[in-house]
Amino acid sequence: MLFRSILLAIGLMAIGQTYWLMPRHFTQIDDIGVAESLMVRNMAYRDNCPKNLQDLRGQALLFIIRSPERVCKITTQLNRLSIISSLWTYAPIQFWLTQAFLSPNHSYSYEEVKYWGRLPSFIFYLLGLAGFYLLLRYRLPDFSKRPLLILSMTVFLGLSMEERIHAAQMHSYAIGILANVLAFLAYR
Repeated sequence: MLFRSILLAIGLMAIGQTYWLMPRHFTQIDDIGVAESLMVRNMAYRDNCPKNLQDLRGQALLFIIRSPERVCKITTQLNRLSIISSLWTYAPIQFWLTQAFLSPNHSYSYEEVKYWGRLPSFIFYLLGLAGFYLLLRYRLPDFSKRPLLILSMTVFLGLSMEERIHAAQMHSYAIGILANVLAFLAYR
């Protein structure tokens, strides 16, 4: 019981430290900086309704719908969904979720963009750890009889440097544990 409590405390401290380090983690130009430029700076340009009505897509929609206001709303939404795939293709989950947490009408500091941009990665990290624990505990019969082993494996996974970096960097990486858990569930 004492060992289990200590192990759980270490795991909770690691999760707390990962959360604390999340906005302070180093970044690269192709990480949150790109999200900031695409989501915050570039959105006003992409939301320019008269410009959207003049391009081929806007003209085609205007021919079908006949309402400039509705066409403007549709093209704005299409631009927001396509901004990532048209400019940056290697990590669309990263930027779509960053966009969901950031409003283009608000002025953010770079630190705020890093925090809100990385929050989904941290959430995926937590969901992945919880999914890993639940998969071993309740879905795999060989492990279900050894709860201390399951807890230890989950804590070690949570403490791994690679996973903690993923939790502080990009959603496309942080979703890895959760994706593997879901893949295993498909075989059960």
